[in-house]
Amino acid sequence: IVSLVCVVLILKKKRLWANGKNKVLAFYGDLFRIISKNEKKIIVIPVNDTFETIVDDDLSKNKPLISLTTIHGQWIQYMNNKGIDSSTLNEMIKSNLVDRNFKPLKIYNDNEKCRGNKESYPLGTISTIKDENNTTFYLLAISNFDDNNKATSTRRNIRNCVDELIDFYDINGQGYPIYIPLFGTGRSRADLTHQQAFKAIKSAILTNEKAIHGTLNIVIYKKDRDKVSIFK
Repeated sequence: IVSLVCVVLILKKKRLWANGKNKVLAFYGDLFRIISKNEKKIIVIPVNDTFETIVDDDLSKNKPLISLTTIHGQWIQYMNNKGIDSSTLNEMIKSNLVDRNFKPLKIYNDNEKCRGNKESYPLGTISTIKDENNTTFYLLAISNFDDNNKATSTRRNIRNCVDELIDFYDINGQGYPIYIPLFGTGRSRADLTHQQAFKAIKSAILTNEKAIHGTLNIVIYKKDRDKVSIFK
């Protein structure tokens, strides 16, 4: 009986808001397991303002780009493992940004940024990539890279990015379920605890309830259960 109760609690989703068929849920899970489900869905991947596609797992690299410890880095590796190299992935992202008429705020020269992409886009910019299993990725720019490729963001930036995400989803999501991980807790350096990030994302989503047309899922990584409660 105890085991059954534990399983139910682990799998339980918390309903944060509902209006007819539209709802906001929160649950513990693994974003990359959700990707494998063969259902029409949208997965949000938090990235930096230059939409980098190079993972630097070599600690001896000078001014390393994307870390494999981030969702961004894990997503790049996921795409690489599918046979899409970083150069091809870069072109796919840039092509989508051009198609959506997104324009960079700044273009770095070689002295300012010697590796990676030179075009810096406004935070909240989204590039979309289609994948198998009926998955569309929303690459959401949430942090700026400085001249040492160190990501920085703020609590206000995180909230504004969620606002942009909800607006983009309302226009382009067609009502399909969207899965949003916590962001602003780690290498984006917005200085949010997991609980604060959950609260900030939840609050920003619910503030935009009139624009919610579908099911929004906030996904907390299952191993971070002790860092954030979805039931508060």
